[in-house]
Amino acid sequence: MKVEKGMLVYIPSGVRLVKTQTDKDDYDIYVKEYRVTDKPTNCLVLESKAAGKKRCKVIYEGTAWYVDCNSVYKIDKEKANASEARRSY
Repeated sequence: MKVEKGMLVYIPSGVRLVKTQTDKDDYDIYVKEYRVTDKPTNCLVLESKAAGKKRCKVIYEGTAWYVDCNSVYKIDKEKANASEARRSY
């Protein structure tokens, strides 16, 4: 599924979200913090395919996180209840 900026997406439980940090000396990227969703949630996409990777940046619980784009699903606009949202691949 193509994830775009501004899209509302569904993230199931058990998905890893990460915050990264870049080392200024050697330009390596490190995981600064991570979380695993304990329940399904809806998030707003801030960036799609961030840094040329298969990650997108979302807002989760008021903070920006990176998540694998293959772990998020587009919410069907006709569905009002997030638990009934169809997954788009």
